[in-house]
Amino acid sequence: MTSTVVISAATTLTLISDVATENQTICENFSLSSINYQVLGTATNVVVTGLPTGVTSSYNAVTGVASISGTPSAPGVYPYTITTTGGCAPQATDNGVITVTIAPTVTIVNNTPTICDGEAMDVTITSDVPGATIYWTASAQGINEIISGNGVGPIVLNQNLTLQTGQFLPVDLVVTTYGVADCIGQTQTFTVRINPIPSVDYTVIDDSICSGETTQISLFSDDYPGASFSWTSEVVSGGTVSGMSNGSGSMITDTLTTANLTASTVVYHVTPTMGICAGTVVDITITVNPVPVDDLTFSGSINAICSGEMPNVTVASGNNNVVYEWSVQLNGVAVTGGVTSGVSTSNIHLIDHVLTTTGLVAGTAVYTFTPRLGDCLGVPRQYTQIVNPLPQPVLLDGSICVELSTGLVFQSHHLDSGIPNTANYDFNWYFNGAPIPTATQSTYDATEAGSYYVEVQNITTGCSNTSNTITVNEINNATDFTYTVTNAFTDNATITITVIDGNGSLLYQLDDRDLQDSNVFTGVSAGEHIVTVVDEKGCTYLEKSILVVDYPKFFTPNGDGYNETWNIFSLRGQSNTKIYIFDRYGKLIKQISPESQGWDGTFNGKQLPSADYWFTVEYEENQQKKVFKAHFSLKR
Repeated sequence: MTSTVVISAATTLTLISDVATENQTICENFSLSSINYQVLGTATNVVVTGLPTGVTSSYNAVTGVASISGTPSAPGVYPYTITTTGGCAPQATDNGVITVTIAPTVTIVNNTPTICDGEAMDVTITSDVPGATIYWTASAQGINEIISGNGVGPIVLNQNLTLQTGQFLPVDLVVTTYGVADCIGQTQTFTVRINPIPSVDYTVIDDSICSGETTQISLFSDDYPGASFSWTSEVVSGGTVSGMSNGSGSMITDTLTTANLTASTVVYHVTPTMGICAGTVVDITITVNPVPVDDLTFSGSINAICSGEMPNVTVASGNNNVVYEWSVQLNGVAVTGGVTSGVSTSNIHLIDHVLTTTGLVAGTAVYTFTPRLGDCLGVPRQYTQIVNPLPQPVLLDGSICVELSTGLVFQSHHLDSGIPNTANYDFNWYFNGAPIPTATQSTYDATEAGSYYVEVQNITTGCSNTSNTITVNEINNATDFTYTVTNAFTDNATITITVIDGNGSLLYQLDDRDLQDSNVFTGVSAGEHIVTVVDEKGCTYLEKSILVVDYPKFFTPNGDGYNETWNIFSLRGQSNTKIYIFDRYGKLIKQISPESQGWDGTFNGKQLPSADYWFTVEYEENQQKKVFKAHFSLKR
């Protein structure tokens, strides 16, 4: 039988880290330099004994590396032993010493974690190791001081700390310190915050307000945006003011009220702060002015007035320092001069302008008076003035008609005031400046030439007015008229009228045409026309019929009873008129008179043929002899 014997290599334990690591002297709470061993052979683990608190061992079975590491936390001398385990005996072993020395711990007492610019910090630093050297250092932007040094504790840091120029925000000074004895202790830090000392900026909308108004004070700091503000307030002159506050924030909005008759002065003491740091107190002064009390009185003729009169109402206050802002709202009323607002010069104001109605009904002038003390306005008061219209009588000039031959008035002139004839009005008429005793109505019929006017009073309002003065003239009537007609035997005759007597403004009418002031009518057609003559005032009325001469252009002697003869009948009445009829060769056929039956179309008892025949007429027009020639047609 054959057997195989396997001989395993002996277990070995070899230091593979730096030789100095096997025996180390370190400060407590500092990390140990790792101690590493290589395990070879059949061992499967290691056991380490004697290590200080905070230091442990580990074994990597894959690589066979055992390590000792950690941070010792207790001072002392610690011999340690490392021994392999598992596998074949004998086991390998090794020894080392870890010496842990004391590391000083500093204690910081920071009495001033926050200070103001220029104040001293108050910090005490001590060590738990007597005789240990304490180190401190700091690096801070924005302060003027350098903070660093060392010494044996206790150390007292009490430097004044000042912010650099232009540093408007807080600066945190962070100080690092540690102790050194046999070794260096762990670093510690403390912080001192240096706050700037802020200033106050402010705006005041109005530093002089009226009682009952609200302050508008804005608080801010242009250089110190993190500043906050608080204030107290007090009255420093003038008497009691209510509504003041002690407070904080960025706006002071107090409604200040005083019952004093003179101005009061309120001062706000404003303190800016940043953190615990207070800046210089700024005083802001507000003047609280009194407002006028409501003591206005109105006196005088506080009644309705007539258009064109003054109210003469006096407005007064018991305070001699009061003046008035006044305005007037006009309703159907106008103010002489057009002034509708103003400011009085004293505490007494007289309403003495003239008010006139703009229509025929009553209007009002509503006055608003607002008392003012300085720039402060009191409670507005109103006064309403009623303005009654004046009667508006208006008369028209006219004429009376007087018969020329007898001197008798046959047509009066009717005067109408234009005012209703009711019990609300009184009427008084005047002739040549003297009253007419019996004339008490709204109208009057004038029968004499001269001047007239009327006074009218509204009994209800007592307002009266006088009409315009008018003149009544005397007109004599025309007694007759004559006429002349020119351009007869045409369709463009002219009629000229000559009036006899009369002194009125005459108007002429032809037939139903419009009246005209010319006594000549042109373009008058032949035939009978009616001419009428009147005067503008109705004193004359004359009418005549006038005939404009023409001749027939043809006649038809055919026995039917119509148009059987030819004549110029429009000349009847002129017995001296002669009419001669000729044939086309100039042969006299017939002589007739306008008074006769006319020509029947025969010559020597025989009918003449249809043709044109000529005539000559000798007649008078406007007492002048005239001759007219033309032709006409005979038609059968």
